[in-house]
Amino acid sequence: MKIINFWEAPRCRATVISYAIYNGLRASGHNCVYQDEPWHWRNTSKPEFNPNDSENPDYVINKDQAMWLFDRRSRFRFSKIYEIIEGYNVFVIRDSEQSIMSHIRNFLKLYPDRKESDIDTAVIGFAQLEMLFMLSIAQNPGRTVLLNSDKLIMDPAVKLMNLCKILEIEYNGGMMSWDTVDIEKPPWGEHWYEKLFESKGFTDSLNNYTYAPDIQDERIVFARNITERMERVALSGTGAIHII
Repeated sequence: MKIINFWEAPRCRATVISYAIYNGLRASGHNCVYQDEPWHWRNTSKPEFNPNDSENPDYVINKDQAMWLFDRRSRFRFSKIYEIIEGYNVFVIRDSEQSIMSHIRNFLKLYPDRKESDIDTAVIGFAQLEMLFMLSIAQNPGRTVLLNSDKLIMDPAVKLMNLCKILEIEYNGGMMSWDTVDIEKPPWGEHWYEKLFESKGFTDSLNNYTYAPDIQDERIVFARNITERMERVALSGTGAIHII
């Protein structure tokens, strides 16, 4: 069984990218389990498989936000953190303005009685993403991947092929398109995964995005500083693999 973990801060497209890998592996005939945010409010280091899933999958694809592994003081919530990050770890980043502004829009839609000022850097998760990234490099130096989703959606077939080579899996056209998204929609999916469940792959509206104006919001600056540091580490040759 091969484990592939996709980690992100909110709204960085890790869900659709991880689903694409899952869909392609299944199209190739592999028995796969897909788990969305398995450590969200969990109290154990290893999530349980859905009893309807196979007991012996070829692949387990986990997608989660790094912040769910930490408490409010940025301490790991789980004692066996090294078991969580075994296997491959793909850290998905995105233009900071797009990530933060998308998160704010969806947060306020979901919680109309809240204010934008309620969303601070502590609850967005970029600091936790960087901490987990550095731990993964130390623990799995040959299996830590940094993926810029903005660059991937500009040339998805080539970038997905590159990702497959690093993950040592075969590329399949099912990673580019699908008829329906047939994973179980989590409780939060109605608000946060609207585009994914309406999508047919990387050939439609998932490719369309525009950059926001250069907003000097402290949350955007904070996130940008972190993602730029992660990119510098990846390019320095310390063990992370930077996908351009």
